[in-house]
Amino acid sequence: MVSENTVTEWLNRYIECWKNYDAQAIGDLFTEDVEYHYTPYSPVVKGREAVVASWLEGQDEPGTWSAHYEPQLVAGNRAAAKGHSAYYEKDGSFKAEWSNLFLLTFDDAG
Repeated sequence: MVSENTVTEWLNRYIECWKNYDAQAIGDLFTEDVEYHYTPYSPVVKGREAVVASWLEGQDEPGTWSAHYEPQLVAGNRAAAKGHSAYYEKDGSFKAEWSNLFLLTFDDAG
């Protein structure tokens, strides 16, 4: 069973990986058989190596985004989290914002 604290820690690590783009840390977020969707209707990215490669090829420049996510529901090994991400031009002017929903399934290791 996953706790709200475990989910919060995972979400915070997700944001840190987004900031740092460390391949090992990104890979550590996901299981070997992960299925990752950037948007509800985008093609699924399957497998840890594919997710890491996808993150590394589509990097956002530092200072061009902000994000915050919080768990909303934790049940067994599943969780739903919502949050907000905003994107900015290089000069700091507002570009776009997104409301985000994460549907997460954790393995026994969390």
